[in-house]
Amino acid sequence: MYNFKRISIIVAVLILLPSVFFTIVQLNSMNETEKEIELIYKNRLNTVVFSVNQFSEDLVNSWKSVINSAIAAPEEQANTKISTLVNNESSISALIFAGSNGEISNSFISEGITDITDAIVRELLANNAKIFNRLRTYKVEEYFKNEPLGNITDNISALVFLTNSDIARYESVILLIDADEFVRGLLSPKIQEISGQDLQISVTRGSGGSVITSTNDANPRDADLSDDLWLLKDYNINISIKGVSIDDLVSARLYTNLGLLLLLNIFITGGAVFLYVSVKKQVEITQIKSDFVSNVSHELRTPLALISMFAETLEMGRVRSEEKKQEYYTIINKEAGRLSRIVNKILNFSRMEAGKRTYNFSQNNINHLIDEILFTYSFHLKNKGFEYTFSKDETLPYQECDGEAITEAVINLIDNAIKYSSDKKKIEILTFRDRDNVAVSVKDYGIGIADKDKKQIFEKFYRVSTGLVHNTKGTGLGLSLVKHIVDAHRGEIVIDSEPGKGTNFTIVLPLNVKEREESNA
Repeated sequence: MYNFKRISIIVAVLILLPSVFFTIVQLNSMNETEKEIELIYKNRLNTVVFSVNQFSEDLVNSWKSVINSAIAAPEEQANTKISTLVNNESSISALIFAGSNGEISNSFISEGITDITDAIVRELLANNAKIFNRLRTYKVEEYFKNEPLGNITDNISALVFLTNSDIARYESVILLIDADEFVRGLLSPKIQEISGQDLQISVTRGSGGSVITSTNDANPRDADLSDDLWLLKDYNINISIKGVSIDDLVSARLYTNLGLLLLLNIFITGGAVFLYVSVKKQVEITQIKSDFVSNVSHELRTPLALISMFAETLEMGRVRSEEKKQEYYTIINKEAGRLSRIVNKILNFSRMEAGKRTYNFSQNNINHLIDEILFTYSFHLKNKGFEYTFSKDETLPYQECDGEAITEAVINLIDNAIKYSSDKKKIEILTFRDRDNVAVSVKDYGIGIADKDKKQIFEKFYRVSTGLVHNTKGTGLGLSLVKHIVDAHRGEIVIDSEPGKGTNFTIVLPLNVKEREESNA
């Protein structure tokens, strides 16, 4: 067992400890991994926001290109082109030119717009002087930026950019945009395209304000990311992953990883348990084989010693009386028979294991078989101090069975009764008929068998690990052979035992084995 304990420790160190270490490392790193995953999702949503904003910039830049082209033409043509732009683009409420002196030089107001006055525009110019100065600095570097100026009404947003003209009165352009129309008419198709199958996008006026446009009835309150539109102050774009939030995705991935980790540990633990059981079984088999060799050696040594002792005594002429000689001859013969039975038991077991044992069925009477057993075995029983009784049912018919095999089975049961009886050395053998079956029982008053051992005693090499059973030498093959013989006769063996009160083995055999085989086929 010491070697087995060492093997168990090695298995634990080589398999279980690395598994535990791996689990701890994975649990510690999992939190960082999930943060990285969350960041990846956030970056994806930020990319969508950037794409929408960039599309807005491209729209304004296309208008800027038309304006720059127009102011390069003669004034009459310029006014026509710009008026056409303002009237054709429903999102543009007004287009106002301001000179380098900060004064309005020209205005183009869309039809139907009446609430935009010069006073409003002048106030807008005065309040954003710093922005104009910053744009002039950018222009020196040939960078023409679009800059939002804020809302002048609920839905009218203003933005400014500098033209590429050197004409002072055309220095800057103020665009007054109907933000709601810009979002619905120009941004909405792009948003629908970007959202695809897995995103929900909405644009609201202000954070948590009214929804201007949305995909798939997106709810801004469920957004995973909200950000301002670059060109439209107080307008927000809100994005969420359809059906679930980023937190839900991260949590689901976390649980999935934990589940896979748990499953991996279950497989590793299962493999370790399987390896442990296999190694334990091999160690037990090795121990059983060692015990078997030791027990067989003991079983063989006793009859050999007796045969050798009595043969040597006779050979040296130390026995004078013929009566005593005859007694010694009888002992030698009986012990030789006993030795033969032990060898035959081992050989029969070997054939049984190899599947080569055959049975020769013929008509036999169980009572006659037991009479022959007791005639041959009586000396051995008396020599061991046992008294025995045989209560036979004289009405038992002849039946089909292998007489030699049934004899072997009964002898094995008698041997067990002899080995495992302590103070009360008595054996009772009984035959009787049970409907279409013939039964023979062998009862002793020995140590008995515990319930936990009853299912295992018919296994090969099995021997109870404690008490008299363990201390008594034996091959551990007897009951295994009995079970094999009874099964070959399509019968059953019944055990009735109680520790300290003895054991009663009953072999029940059908009267006609061939008919039983045909009915089972």
